[in-house]
Amino acid sequence: MTIAEAIDLTDKLTPNAYEETDKVRWLLEIDMLIYNDLVATHEGAESVSKPEYTADDISAVLLAPEPYAEDIYVNFLQAKIAQQNSEDAKYNKAVLFYNDGYTRFAKAYNAAHRPLPQGTYFKF
Repeated sequence: MTIAEAIDLTDKLTPNAYEETDKVRWLLEIDMLIYNDLVATHEGAESVSKPEYTADDISAVLLAPEPYAEDIYVNFLQAKIAQQNSEDAKYNKAVLFYNDGYTRFAKAYNAAHRPLPQGTYFKF
């Protein structure tokens, strides 16, 4: 899923007045979480570029693949929109769906990629 696809789908499902630059910044926020918490801690991280896109990079592909992308990115954007609008019930619902999508993706990623070894430390 690209940035443009995530924003377009979110705007269709949740009409809003927020700028595209805000939505790109929110998508970068979640992609940085995915990169730091999952990708960088597993083997193969060197083959994945750290997400560093701006509003000009609307065709950039987001890190989470299908079938997880829509559940993660669209629900995250919907949650951020509801949060900014102080719509607690909508926020809670969107965050619930986002968390479910993120958890399923994290489990699949962990199953498919070997975690990097952590150093052993002794405390004397």
